[in-house]
Amino acid sequence: MNNIKVFCIPFAGGSAGSYYSWKKRLADLGFNLCAVELKGRGQRFREPLYDSFEEAVEDIFEQIQMKVKEEPFVIFGHSMGGMLAYAVAEKIVKTMGHRKFVLVISGVNPPHARVEQNLHKLTKEDFMIQMEKLGGIPKEVLDNKELYDMCARIMFSDVKMLELYKFPEKQEPLPVPFTILYGEKDSVTNERIMEWKNYSSISCESYKFTGGHFYIIEETSKVCALIRKSFIKLPL
Repeated sequence: MNNIKVFCIPFAGGSAGSYYSWKKRLADLGFNLCAVELKGRGQRFREPLYDSFEEAVEDIFEQIQMKVKEEPFVIFGHSMGGMLAYAVAEKIVKTMGHRKFVLVISGVNPPHARVEQNLHKLTKEDFMIQMEKLGGIPKEVLDNKELYDMCARIMFSDVKMLELYKFPEKQEPLPVPFTILYGEKDSVTNERIMEWKNYSSISCESYKFTGGHFYIIEETSKVCALIRKSFIKLPL
């Protein structure tokens, strides 16, 4: 096993850079980090933010499609990234017919069990108060007004497009294995996160971490190890 691609999709307000610290850990395990860059941030800073969830899915799908043929790979997404990862995986199966990949979803309930919060209806100040409670915003951003305002704009746009998107009521299980990760103190998820098992016709394993919504920051090594564990079980 060597250089297996792991496509990591950012959480709301995040960028490809959110996963750069994973590169060596994944490489040591035989994987190649392919951090997905979304519009309006990082190297794509000058591009406009997405107008819709569907636009984001299409963009991520095109990025992955260019980098894979028939080889197996992994898609990982945390929080908003987890929901995007699921929608992209669905498109990959339907459009490319590709089934040799593992879907690792972190910190988000399945589509039918999403927690309705309507955060996009809050004022900017109240919205960011809620975001700060989840953690995950670097101290250098909190201490820099210009960076903070930019982060707030991106996070608000991301959360709005996710909250306004309505998943189809009936969805066929995907013929790919799922691995579900979550923090036991996460306010975004609840016991219904286990219902992801209904979205895979192959298998669905779940792993609980101590910590809140951004447990992935403190538990990077364990998360990467679980990515490897999930992949080696992939039926090829």
